[in-house]
Amino acid sequence: MAPGADRDIGESLLRRNKRKATTRPMQTVATWVRRQPPMVKAFLAVVSWLGALFFLGMVVHDQDNLFVLAEVFDSIGTSS
Repeated sequence: MAPGADRDIGESLLRRNKRKATTRPMQTVATWVRRQPPMVKAFLAVVSWLGALFFLGMVVHDQDNLFVLAEVFDSIGTSS
């Protein structure tokens, strides 16, 4: 082995460990969800859906505005 080979291996391991240490929280959550069994994923989907409905119910006071906003986004999506 060359005299500087040990140092090169150590540096590459250090770089690889730094790359692993800088994973983003959303990436960690996405990986965790991907590894879950289908029943857990279904449960998480239902809970997320109910949470979104609850959030909309708390935020939206006038459903007419929500309808107009949905129509605007629909027309944008249709035109592009």
